[in-house]
Amino acid sequence: MSCLSVSSRALPRIAAAAALLIPAATARAGDLHYSLSLNELEITEGYLPPLRYAAWPVRYLSDPEALMLPAVLLDGPGEAFLVDLRGAGVWKIQFAARVPHAEDVTGRLVVPSTGSEKRIDVRFRVPASRGSADPLAFGKVMELRCHCLAKLAIPGAGWFRCSSRGGLVERTPHPSSDGTGLDATLALFTGARTLAEHLQLDHFLRVTDQDEETVALDTIGGIALPRHVWKDEESGPPPAADPLARLIPADQHAIFFPSCQALLSLIDEAHSTGTPILRLLEEAAIETDARGRYERQLCLEPDELAREIGPLLVDSVAVTGSDPYYRTGSDVAVLFESEKAAELAAWLEARQRTAASSAPGAETLAGETKGVPWVSVRTPDRTLCSYLARQGSVVLVTNSLAQVEAFAGVLAGSRPALESLPEYRYFRTRYARGSPEETALFVLSDATIRRWLEPRWRVGASRRIRAAAGLAHERARQVERLGLAAADAPPEDSALAAQYGNLAFITPVAELSVERATLEEVAAYERFRVAYEGRRWTSFDPIAVRLSLAEDGLDSDVTVIPLSRTSDLQQLRQLCGSASIAAGAGDPHPGTILHVAHALNLFWRGSSLRFSSLLTGSLAEMALRRGPLRYPVSMLWDILPSSKSQAIVWVGNCLSLYLDADPLWEELSRAADLEDFIEEHFSRLPLALTLEVKDAEQAARALAAAQASWTKGGSRSFRTDTVTWRGIEAVRRTETQEAHRRRAAPDDWSPLTLFCAVLPGRLVITPCEAVLHSAIDRALSPGAVDAPSWQGQSVALRLEREVLDAVQAFLGEWEEEERQKASWRNLPILNEWRRLFPDQDPVLVHRRLFDEELVCPGGGAYVWSEEWRTMESTAYGCPLAPRQEPRLPSVLDAVETVEAGITFEGDGLRAKLRIRRR
Repeated sequence: MSCLSVSSRALPRIAAAAALLIPAATARAGDLHYSLSLNELEITEGYLPPLRYAAWPVRYLSDPEALMLPAVLLDGPGEAFLVDLRGAGVWKIQFAARVPHAEDVTGRLVVPSTGSEKRIDVRFRVPASRGSADPLAFGKVMELRCHCLAKLAIPGAGWFRCSSRGGLVERTPHPSSDGTGLDATLALFTGARTLAEHLQLDHFLRVTDQDEETVALDTIGGIALPRHVWKDEESGPPPAADPLARLIPADQHAIFFPSCQALLSLIDEAHSTGTPILRLLEEAAIETDARGRYERQLCLEPDELAREIGPLLVDSVAVTGSDPYYRTGSDVAVLFESEKAAELAAWLEARQRTAASSAPGAETLAGETKGVPWVSVRTPDRTLCSYLARQGSVVLVTNSLAQVEAFAGVLAGSRPALESLPEYRYFRTRYARGSPEETALFVLSDATIRRWLEPRWRVGASRRIRAAAGLAHERARQVERLGLAAADAPPEDSALAAQYGNLAFITPVAELSVERATLEEVAAYERFRVAYEGRRWTSFDPIAVRLSLAEDGLDSDVTVIPLSRTSDLQQLRQLCGSASIAAGAGDPHPGTILHVAHALNLFWRGSSLRFSSLLTGSLAEMALRRGPLRYPVSMLWDILPSSKSQAIVWVGNCLSLYLDADPLWEELSRAADLEDFIEEHFSRLPLALTLEVKDAEQAARALAAAQASWTKGGSRSFRTDTVTWRGIEAVRRTETQEAHRRRAAPDDWSPLTLFCAVLPGRLVITPCEAVLHSAIDRALSPGAVDAPSWQGQSVALRLEREVLDAVQAFLGEWEEEERQKASWRNLPILNEWRRLFPDQDPVLVHRRLFDEELVCPGGGAYVWSEEWRTMESTAYGCPLAPRQEPRLPSVLDAVETVEAGITFEGDGLRAKLRIRRR
C-alpha cells in the first residue's frame, strides 16, 4: 500500500544550494545584479514617504489579496522589483534588479493609489558600482518574492511555491500549526484545485515507502451520531417512488428528472443563469468548463442530435455520484429509464465509438462486473472515459468502474438502495412524483453525509487534495526544465500520476484503495473528529430540493429534516419558536417594493427577557439596526415593556418592515452617497415598521406611557406632540435643532421625524406621514386590500424590481470592484509566463500547462502594457493604471421579483424561493 505524506523538512542541502540560482530562463552571462534596501535608493525626483510600516501606503503589506504591489519600471532593459522581507524575519523592503550592462540603473518606483492615499511615483538611480556579477543575492530576493506570492490565494500559487524552492525561508515543521497541512485538508468538505493551491506546502508530495508504519482504517472510530427516528414520516401509504431510486445506492446523492427534456432545460438554465452567479461568488477568475468536460468524457454532449433523439428514447433520468468533488474529478453516473432501452444503449454505444475514433490513444474495452456486462471507451488521461451498461429498462453511463460496481451491488441486493430509506420516502411524500411543476428533485441522504465523514473517506479526500498540489508542483518543476514542452511530457513522479490521475481529472475517492493510514493521517483524523464532535452535533441533516422551471422564472423548495441543533439556523428557529406569520400579518399590500416579515416567540428560553433582546441576531435586526433605520427601531424598543410578562399581554407574533413604491427611489439610485441621501430625505422615506398586537387597548396604553416618559424626560433630541388622521391619533417625534447640529447635519436637511400609531391589529412606526395615512386607510378598510401570500410562516421576504434597481445602483459599484480584484489576481502569473515565454500568449501558456483558462470577469482580454511593463485587462487595466468600463449587465438585471420564506416545522425546516424574470 502506498499513501501520501507531506514532507516537513527542507530539500537536501545540494538542492537548497541550487535553489539560490535564478531560473535559467532569466540568467544570462554578463548580467549585473543589484540587491539593496529601499532606503538606500537615490531618489532623483519626487518624494518617498518614511519607510515606517504604518505610514507606508502599500496595501499588500496589510491586505495582500488586493495585489496593490509597488512596481519598479527601469528606463532600460532588465528587470527589477521590491519584496517585503518580513518573510525572512526582517522589517524592511528590499530592492533587487538585473540588467545586461554595467551602468547606472535608473527608473521609476510606482506605488498604486489605495483610496485615501495618493499614488507614489518617484524616480531613482543606483550607481553601477553597487552591482555585482554574482546572481546569488538577486536570486535570493527573487525567491522571497515568489514565496510572498505563493502565500496568496491567486492562480499560479503552485508555480510561485515551486520557484521559492522552500529552502530559503524557515517554516514550522508542524503542518497543523499554520492551518495549511494535513489538518487543513481533512477539514475541507469539497475539493477544488484552488484549495490545493492554497495549502502552501513546502515541497512536492511524494508516495511514501510501503514500509512506513500504517494503521487499518477499519480499526479507527468515526463520527458517531444517532440516526433520526422516522415515526410519523413512515406512517401512511408509501409514495410513488422514482423507478431509478431502486438502483441508486443509499449512500450516494441523486438528482431525479421526470424526463429528458427536464434535464436539458436545467442544463440550459444553469448555463445561462447559474454560471454567471457562481462566477461572481468565486474569488478566482478561472474557467475550468467542468460541465463540458464531463459531457465530453461521458460522450453525453447535448448537441442537436441528442436534443432530438433523447426525448424520444428516454422516459426519466437520474444523475448520481459518490462524492461532491465535481470540479477536480468525481465519479458521475447517469441512469436512463427507457421502454426502448436496447435502442438507447445502441445509440449511446455508437456515440462512444465516434468519440473514440477521434481521440488519440483511445481504447475500447468490454467486461463484466458482478454479473453486469459493460462496454467502455477510455483514453489514458481520461478526457474520454465512458462506461455503458444495460439491465432491463435501465441504461447506465458513467465515467468510473466504481459506479458500475455500485450499480451491480444494488441490483444484487448487497447494497441498500436509496428507495429503501425513510427520508427518501418522506421527501417523495412531500414532493409527489408526477407533479407537473417538478423539473428536478435532489436528495442528499443521512447515509451519504455519514460516509463523507468516515475515516476512509476523509483520508482519501485529503490525499486527493494533496496529490493535486503535488501534481501542480511537478508540472511547475517540469516547466522550469522543459519550458512549454512540459505540457506534453510524462510526469516525473509516475507513481503519483498512476494513482491520482492528472490536473484535469484527479482520481475519484471511490477508486482509491484506502484501507490503511499513516500515523500522521490517523492523528489528523482524530483531531478532525474531536473538533467536529466538539460542536455537539445531534444529527446529520438529510436534504431534498425540488426545482421547478417555468418560462417566467424558477421556484426552489427545500426541506431539511431533522435540523441539527448546532445549525446556524437554530437561533433563528428559537426566535420564531411555534409562532407563525398569519396570511394578513405584517400589513402585506400592493405597492410594496420590499417587505420582510418575522415571526416572534415570546417564550424563548423561558426567561424574563427585555423584548428587544429577542431581536438580537435575527434577520429583522440585521435589516433594521443600520444607519438611519435605527431610529424607528429605537422608538419601538422604548414603547415595549422591559419584562416578558408585560409584553405577552398585547404583543403579537409578527414583526415586519416594508418599503413602498415612490419616486424617491429613482432619486436615491442617482445619489452619490446612500446614507447621506437617506439622512437628508428621512421624512420622505416610504418606510414602515409594524408590530402585530393582540390587544389594541393595552398597546395604546403602552404608547401613552412611552409618550409621557418622552415628554417628562425633556429629551434634547426630540420634541413630542400628537397628530390625527381619520380619527386615529398618532404620536409624532421631531428632531430638535440642537440634535440636528449634534449629528452635523447641514441646515438644508429636514429634521428627523417619526410617527407611531396603534391601529386595529398592529402598531406602526414610520418617518413618512403619507405612509402613516396609507396604513390607517388600509386598517380602517381591510376588505379593500388583496394581500399577497407569504412564502414562509417563520421568516418571509419579498423584493420588487424597483428596490433591485435602487440596490444595484450601489451594489453595482461593489460588484465591479470585486470583478476588478478577481481580474487583477490573474496578473502575477500572467506576468511570469510573459517573462519566461515572451513570444507566447500568457493566457494560452497557462491553459496549456495547467488545464485552466484565466478569464477577465469584466469580459475583457489580457494584453501587455508597454507603459507599465505588466499584463493588464482591457476592461479593468492594472493596479498601476485602473480602468473602469461601463458596468456589465448584472445577474439581477433579468429579475422582476424575488419571494423567499422559511417555515420551521417539527424538528426540520422548509425554505422556498421564487424568482420571476422581467
